[in-house]
Amino acid sequence: MKTSVLIVFAMVLFSLFGTVQYIHAEDCFYVTRYTPCIDSKYSDYFTTTFSGIDPSFTLAKLDWKEASFPIKNGTGFVTVILKDPDLNRDVSYKETANVLVYSDSDSEFHVIELRETESNSGKFERTFGISDSRSAPSVILTRDGDTIGVVYVDTTMPPDHFGSDAYLMSTALIGSTGPPLERAPASDPKILDVSGNLIDSTAVGEQIQITSDITNEQNREQKFAYIVMIHDDTETVVYLAWIDGTLNSESSFSLSASWIPQNAGNYVATMFVWESITNPTALSPPIHIDFTVSDENTTHSLPDDKIMCSGTALCLTEKILRIVDGDTIYLSGGYEVRLSLTNTPERHQIGFYDASRFTAEMCPVTSTVTVDQDDLQPYDAYDRLLGKVTCDHKTLNAELLYAGHANILTQFCFTSEFSSELWAQEFGC
Repeated sequence: MKTSVLIVFAMVLFSLFGTVQYIHAEDCFYVTRYTPCIDSKYSDYFTTTFSGIDPSFTLAKLDWKEASFPIKNGTGFVTVILKDPDLNRDVSYKETANVLVYSDSDSEFHVIELRETESNSGKFERTFGISDSRSAPSVILTRDGDTIGVVYVDTTMPPDHFGSDAYLMSTALIGSTGPPLERAPASDPKILDVSGNLIDSTAVGEQIQITSDITNEQNREQKFAYIVMIHDDTETVVYLAWIDGTLNSESSFSLSASWIPQNAGNYVATMFVWESITNPTALSPPIHIDFTVSDENTTHSLPDDKIMCSGTALCLTEKILRIVDGDTIYLSGGYEVRLSLTNTPERHQIGFYDASRFTAEMCPVTSTVTVDQDDLQPYDAYDRLLGKVTCDHKTLNAELLYAGHANILTQFCFTSEFSSELWAQEFGC
């Protein structure tokens, strides 16, 4: 997963899509705040070309024939429908119209020519192929689970309407997948301080983390862009950032973005989950959380008896999703947690079931635990998060040792934040 840099690029849709290129934002002539931009050197073209158009016009409509299309044995067919009566230049002739088509697997624009179904009907349609192996003339590279998109610019609009009404886009799903808003739902929005504590207010100049969970319940990977937008009580956007990446099948992940407020006031953070930063197909309904920023440092934890963590590494308060064995658990936020220093028997060893049962009884599935990540050894060789787990105000690492279900890994005593704690020293650190 990587954090994208917010650099704005834009498309040039010139003539009837004869030229497609990418340009830098400073060279842009913006058509609308929702769309890409026109290269500034072409702005005169659009102004002068459209100035002579009859102001009597019809808004175009662009759709896919179906919300989703099957792909079998690596191939399939999709159909685009465009309704734009203003393209009828000759009532006795079947006109054509060009659209741009792309997919998750092939982000390049491909020009597809639509044909009028009947002369003077204003309805244009085209069925063309999709393939999971390659793109070709009238064939778009598209794989199972992709979103396929189509773009149309209505060049018949008068200049004072050349905006969001003129730039049309529509998307459809490929293969056997659920509705878009069920593919990676976001949940549990939270505001955390730098120590990972849950808060409902902060102060000017204090860094906070805006976090939420996203879940992929599909049996395939899902690409996503997680977008965080903060606006103040005047509806002015004061912060915008995103993270993009890929969710493994049937997995969850906790995502966060950091922000340092500069002014006091009331704020709302909104989290979006899209297919990608360039494809605004929503994978989840937006979620929101309100918080307050004061002039003075009045940050306080919510009154829910949270366990405090030490150090500066992660401090997680989440529900247990699954217990692997006595010393390893999965959290609802997607983390696999391995207990620091404490070691219980593996599946093929004596004591495995007793240790696993002890952990399940002390910290049952769906119960809420606090994980204090080990500052000195945050992850193990298998990329599992190492930490101290607290359930019902008891430390699981210590209780397993006291109950005789575990031994301490003395070779890590010099590389663990928790080696100086009483339970660790009593068992050999």
